[in-house]
Amino acid sequence: MTLRLLLALTLASGCFSAGPRIATTMPPVPIVGHVHVRITADDGSVRVTTADVAQVEMQVQSSGYDLKRDLELSMTPHGSDVDIVARTHDDWHFFNFTRRSLHIDVRVLRDADVAVRSGDGSVELDAVEGNVDVHTGDGSVEVRGARGRIRLHTGDGSIIGRDLDGAIDASTGDGS
Repeated sequence: MTLRLLLALTLASGCFSAGPRIATTMPPVPIVGHVHVRITADDGSVRVTTADVAQVEMQVQSSGYDLKRDLELSMTPHGSDVDIVARTHDDWHFFNFTRRSLHIDVRVLRDADVAVRSGDGSVELDAVEGNVDVHTGDGSVEVRGARGRIRLHTGDGSIIGRDLDGAIDASTGDGS
């Protein structure tokens, strides 16, 4: 009984924190011509912004993860395609109560085609003028200023679209 009470008080007091927030910047990938960017994240939020740059850039903000043991981060070019992967390796044990968070920021050319697959996390896109294909299992989707063929799906979350122009297909399993 005393151990349960102590554990409950410890959890309620927030003693298990996420630790320091760590920023990891991947080396940029130079791009020539039209690019197709595929982002795969099993956990964490994803934000894609655009700029007039001839490269793809990625920065990851993490908290509560051991970068070498818990995260797999990569940005790999294949001709006109760039594959971005942010995977977590959960090594949860019964008494591991550390709060974890992961946020992936990607910057692409304005006319890039962007596909995002997230298992659990929100997705935001700003001013992408290429085709957009977003699928998240659990999280909201927000797209602003997109052009082209736009496909948005979330299993559990809201979808917000502003200033969109193109063929739009949007669906949510549970959300507005």
